[in-house]
Amino acid sequence: MEVDQALEFCNSLKYSECEYKEAWESYVLKVGEKVFAFIPENYDSVYYIMLKCDPEEAVSLRESYEGVEPAYHMNKKHWNMVRLKSDVSDKEIKREIENSYNLVYNKLTKRVKEELREK
Repeated sequence: MEVDQALEFCNSLKYSECEYKEAWESYVLKVGEKVFAFIPENYDSVYYIMLKCDPEEAVSLRESYEGVEPAYHMNKKHWNMVRLKSDVSDKEIKREIENSYNLVYNKLTKRVKEELREK
């Protein structure tokens, strides 16, 4: 998966917002002001997406794919770093993005969810 495809898919999720943080050199993707993904600028032409993950699934994914590792500068129990254009298929990356989004969205308060629906 190309980085622009990952950004496009993240932005296609309902209520998703994207902003570029120069200080972090990353795209930050949020739902209800809570982050569900980071896409840092490339490092030596390698692109990653950092995604929130259930702790047990995070370990399983790291064991299953060379392209999945603990997320740099994040809580490694809850965040994975997925290398784009690796042994992780586009379908699997989309599934992991949706899981990250759902983990964050489902923890939003009822009030925040109502505010999102009203926008």
